[in-house]
This record gives sequence, C-alpha cells and structure tokens, in this order.
Amino acid sequence: MREINLAKFVKGILALCLWLVGLQNCSLNSRQTKTLGDFSSQTVTVAKVGSKELVNMRQGVIAMNLSRIQMSGQQDGMPWYDDLDEKFDVRVVAIRLKALNTLLAYGSLLQALADTNPEKGINQATDRFIKQVKGLPKIQRSINDAQLSALAKAIQIIGINYMEERKKKAIRSILEISKPQIDFLCDKLADEFDHRKDGKLASQYLLTINNLFFTADDFYFDNKDQTKKEQALQAIQLANFHKERKNNYLLQISGAIHNLKKANAMLYKAFTQDSFDAKSLDDLVRNVQSLQEIQQILQK
Repeated sequence: MREINLAKFVKGILALCLWLVGLQNCSLNSRQTKTLGDFSSQTVTVAKVGSKELVNMRQGVIAMNLSRIQMSGQQDGMPWYDDLDEKFDVRVVAIRLKALNTLLAYGSLLQALADTNPEKGINQATDRFIKQVKGLPKIQRSINDAQLSALAKAIQIIGINYMEERKKKAIRSILEISKPQIDFLCDKLADEFDHRKDGKLASQYLLTINNLFFTADDFYFDNKDQTKKEQALQAIQLANFHKERKNNYLLQISGAIHNLKKANAMLYKAFTQDSFDAKSLDDLVRNVQSLQEIQQILQK
C-alpha cells in the first residue's frame, strides 16, 4: 500500500514539475516585458511627432503660399486664397492623422499590457484602439469587425482570474491580429514624410518651399523699393526655415516609421516564435532619440 502511495506521490511531483515548466514557457519573461514596454513607448512618440509635423507642414504650406501671393499677386499655376493648402486639404490631412492616431492607440494598448498592473487602463486602451481602427477609411482597414471582436475578447480574458500565461496569449493574439494593419499604415505613412516620393505630402511641401524661393528671388531683384526688398528677404527666411525642417526632420520621421514596422515584426516573432533580434528595436530607439533631439533644436 505504501509503495502504491509513494508511486502516486512521485507521479504527482513529476506532473507538478512539468506544469511549472510549461507555465514558465507560457509566462512573460523579463526580456519580453522590457521589449514590449520599449517598443510601445517608441511607437507612441513616433505617432505624436508625426502628427505634430503633419500639421506643421500644412500650416507652413499655407504661410508660404500666402507670402507668394502678397509679393506677386495671382499668376498662372499659382494657388489663390481658396487653395493655399494645395495638397494639404483638410480631409487629406485628417485621413493621415487618423492613421497616426491608430498607431498611437496601438502603442498605448501595448503600454497598458506591459504594465505590471494588468487592469490599469487596459480596457480604455483597447476601446481606443478598436475605435481608431473602425474610424479608418475602408481602403485602409486590414482588420475586420470579427477580428476586432476577437481582440477585445482576448483582453477580457486577462481580467478573469488573472494569470501570466493568459496575458501572454492575449498579447500574441493582439500582435497577430494587428500586424497586417500596422504594416499597411507604416508603409503609407512613411511615404508621406519622404519628399523624394512624387505625389506625397512631403513632396508638395518641398515644391512649395522651392516656389517661394523663386518668387522671393524675382521679387527682390525686380524692385528697388527697400520695403519690398525686405518683404522678399522675410519670404526667403520663411522658406529657409521650412527647408531646414525638411532636410533635418522629414526623412527622420519616415525612417522612424519604417523602423517601427521592422520592430513590430521583431516583437511579433518574440511572442509567437520566441525568436528575438534586438537590432530592429535598437534602430527604432536611435531614430526616436534623434527625432527628439532635432525637435528640441527646432523649438529653440
């Protein structure tokens, strides 16, 4: 009888050990938690910087076109008072801002999941992300309503008898469901900040800068009046200001968004395949640090 009980005891211990090993494999490790936290904070920063600069570009285009009109009046091929924003139409900019706000909501959701308190802001972050995705134009949506419902359900499970393995499974589900959407938005947004891409908002920004230089240069040499020459010099100063932003800032934002996509792929592998490559995340961190430094310089 004792031998039978001892055998059962040993089997129980072995089963417990196997369960603990399995639990360890299912639970978040410190590297995954740190990676999730680092990626989410960088994503939030990139989205905020991109949104702010998109608005700055639109305001800059309006100011530069207004300066051109004030110097030389209406001419063929030149925007008039009802078209100062050119390609930066309010509706066009609003669609891009929605895309950036979706990235922001995605980063905020992952931040909430990285928090040691699983219920701290996680429901609000989930609702915000789902709302942002649903608010995207249909042509930009890569997640359907059924997938969004599955994402919400994965989050809800965390709060029921909270366990680490449930949290990890929820993160896996979110990354798997969201990846196509984040990839799509990153590709589209990175192009909008690349002035080398024809037809994108950044290329319109560059064109407006160059047009102001040409107009101001002609206005300066065509007039002998000192007041008008000073007006031309102020216009050149305005164009130089935006040229500096274009040279030092836009490609940095574009590169950061490209690196965000790469880092998101790394994060996806880290949680779904236990494969970890820190390079893409390191590149994103360096990009964001550079952006923050440039932002501080330009604000002085």
